[in-house]
Amino acid sequence: MNRQDLAVCVIAAFSCAHLLYFGRWFLEKTKNGQRLTGWFGPDRAIWVLRGLAIAGMIFGGLLGAGIIRPMKW
Repeated sequence: MNRQDLAVCVIAAFSCAHLLYFGRWFLEKTKNGQRLTGWFGPDRAIWVLRGLAIAGMIFGGLLGAGIIRPMKW
């Protein structure tokens, strides 16, 4: 894996960690967060967002570690 691929994986993992930290703000202030709150309700929306952020962090970490390899065309 080259440095650019690793940088993308690290940025994706840190972006998901940032989303995890600012989850309430995301749900209240953004259009997508308000849509998520409308679909799941205010109490479940934060847990859905946290689950998505944790899944993104895990996926970014596994991709950066080379355990998951993207297809090369």
